[in-house]
Amino acid sequence: MKKSQKILWVFGTILVVIAAYTINLFDVSMGNPTTVYNVLTTLCYIAFWALYLVFNKTGRKRLTFSCVVAAITFICSTVITYINFAGIVLRPGNFVLLLTFFSTPFYGIRFLLQSFKWFNAVVSVLSGIWLGGSVYLRKRRK
Repeated sequence: MKKSQKILWVFGTILVVIAAYTINLFDVSMGNPTTVYNVLTTLCYIAFWALYLVFNKTGRKRLTFSCVVAAITFICSTVITYINFAGIVLRPGNFVLLLTFFSTPFYGIRFLLQSFKWFNAVVSVLSGIWLGGSVYLRKRRK
């Protein structure tokens, strides 16, 4: 891959991640209902990471970055899912906000679901698939 393409992927990743968080963060933080705009943002975010894996399957550093982002998202969404299904009541604080922050780009999925319990479970599954794909491609790269 050419150096200019590598730079384009780096800036594209930063742009997509910031855009997805910025667009969905207000609705997540206010508890607003999901809109079609949130759904489109989520679909673009998922499509971007799928294309990222397809086109960067030979770049070890970029696959490591994908693994890290997917792992953080997977861990945070799994912890939130556990908290929701176990019925643990937490006071709002920095820890809860941090965990919720990593599920923000996937807020459009809630359009199909009625509760946050299942939303975080679906985000856990999707991020688990993403993490598995990233790890598989990274291991295969060796």
